[in-house]
Amino acid sequence: MGYKMSFLPKGYKFAFTIVDDTDDANIKNIRPVYDFLNELGVYVTKTVWPMGCPEGSKLFFAGSTMEDAEYLSYVKVLQQRGFEIAMHNATMETSERARTVAGYKFMGQQFGERDWLHCNHGNNLENIYWGKNRYSILAYQLLGKNFFYRGKYFEGENAQSRYFWGDICREKVKYVRSFTFSELNVFNVTSNPVYRLKQTPYVRNWFITSDAPDVNEFAALVNQRSLEKLIDEGGVCLLSTHLGKGFCIDGSLDPRFRETMEYLAAQGGWYAPASTVLDAIKCSCQAEPLNSLQRLALETNFIVQSVRRKLYGS
Repeated sequence: MGYKMSFLPKGYKFAFTIVDDTDDANIKNIRPVYDFLNELGVYVTKTVWPMGCPEGSKLFFAGSTMEDAEYLSYVKVLQQRGFEIAMHNATMETSERARTVAGYKFMGQQFGERDWLHCNHGNNLENIYWGKNRYSILAYQLLGKNFFYRGKYFEGENAQSRYFWGDICREKVKYVRSFTFSELNVFNVTSNPVYRLKQTPYVRNWFITSDAPDVNEFAALVNQRSLEKLIDEGGVCLLSTHLGKGFCIDGSLDPRFRETMEYLAAQGGWYAPASTVLDAIKCSCQAEPLNSLQRLALETNFIVQSVRRKLYGS
């Protein structure tokens, strides 16, 4: 376990952070959650959509974009407090190149130019290395295209496509989320939670996370028992969730979330935003390119878990 712990700042035995996908987030349901996290000293990564979506969205209408002035103002407060602001594509639906470019320009103007963390969103066609392009072997590519993504093609890395933004990704994005797992400690999934791939030149660094899409799945995955195990292992939790999905209803925090986070905050872990933790892991583990067997193992783990969820819901 020593090499896994070597990157932790002195005095810390484990790390915990969240990557918050912005899908259903708005000022009403997010402010109480982030004010609570700030009180606890647990600093996480909040993704945003910089641009509006004038064409509308049937699935993601509940979320706000940075065109909401009050929401933008609050997100700037979060950045000042120490939370990381990151990207979840330009907006909630598919964007052609011009909107993606405008989104990154806006983010630089509002939050300062930086190396961004990016998470592909849903079925947006500009997602980079997504769908079948996530996988290295034909069987998984066919499964990804036809079983998981209903035949859609994703073209963020295709220089001939109107959805292309690979050059922007390589220039402006330091970390892109890849696979997500139901294991709390990412080092129990792989010894390379931050990695590179020679076959994906537009992405500088990939990273994996745990996965709990809403408050109920969060409560099932993150609880006192699982946190005790994480602490005993000296592990690292990088958790993807949607803090806009049930964590705060009518101004009240979910009691399971409140109790778990209060317990967590009392354990003296390292509660830094995702990119800060990823920087430390990358520096320690050197983020070497995965070889073909390592990549296949990671893909297989994800495929097995995803098929099980698709068929059985768990």
